[in-house]
Amino acid sequence: MAAAAAAAAGASLTYRSGLIRKNYICDLDKSIGGGIYCFENWEEADSWFDEEGIRWLTDCYSKPNIEYFNNAVIVDSVSGRLATLVIDVESVQ
Repeated sequence: MAAAAAAAAGASLTYRSGLIRKNYICDLDKSIGGGIYCFENWEEADSWFDEEGIRWLTDCYSKPNIEYFNNAVIVDSVSGRLATLVIDVESVQ
């Protein structure tokens, strides 16, 4: 059931520019879930998690707990790709 709901929600994300990947995560025993988003840059992440985006997430699920992290490398074993992302550390601090 959780996988079907995630797949349905995920279909709506395929058109978003700047979104590289979203991993849906959950702990069925604790009835909690969320997502890990990987964006091309900070601006794309900020545009997704703006006031309207937070309101939508809150209305559909619950108020999100959002934390930002740098993602310097993506290892994709399925495609055999290794992507290295450029991070401007000064702009993050």
